Amino acid sequence: MILEDLNFIQFLILFLFFGTVNLIFIIREHKRYKRLSNGCYKNSGQDIVFSCGIRKEEVLHKLSIQTEEDTLCYDFYSQNNRYYINVKGVKRYNRNNFLTVIFEIKFVNGKKGMYIVISLVKKWQSIYSGTYEAELYEFIINKIGAIPVENVQ
Repeated sequence: MILEDLNFIQFLILFLFFGTVNLIFIIREHKRYKRLSNGCYKNSGQDIVFSCGIRKEEVLHKLSIQTEEDTLCYDFYSQNNRYYINVKGVKRYNRNNFLTVIFEIKFVNGKKGMYIVISLVKKWQSIYSGTYEAELYEFIINKIGAIPVENVQ
C-alpha cells in the first residue's frame, strides 16, 4: 500500500513538473508572437496585414529568391495573377512538415501607402496553421522589412 502511494506521488510530481514546463513554453512563445507582430496576432485564421514601404515588384522579387537567412521553408508562386506562398515548415525546427499551408498574398493600396495582406486559402487549415501564421510575421519583417499593423488604413 505504501509503495503504491509512493508511485502515485512520484507520478504526480512528474506530471506537475512537465505541466509547468509546458506552460512556460506556451507563455514564452505567446509573448514572442505578440512582440513580433506588434500585438496584432490574436489567433489562427486571421488575415495578417503589413504596411510596406517598397514597391510590389520589389516585394515579389524578394519573395521569389530563397536565402539561408529565411526563417521558413516555403515555395512562392503566381497563378492567374494571384500570389501564393506555400509554407512547408519552420527552419529553426530543422525539418519540413507534412502539414503545409497555402497563403494568398494580396497587395492593397490604402490611404497611408501599400499594404500586404496574407490570408489562408483553405480556412480549415486554421486548425494547424497557427504556428506558421505567427512565424510569417518574423519572415516578412526579415525578408521585406514590412511593419505589422492591425488592418489596412
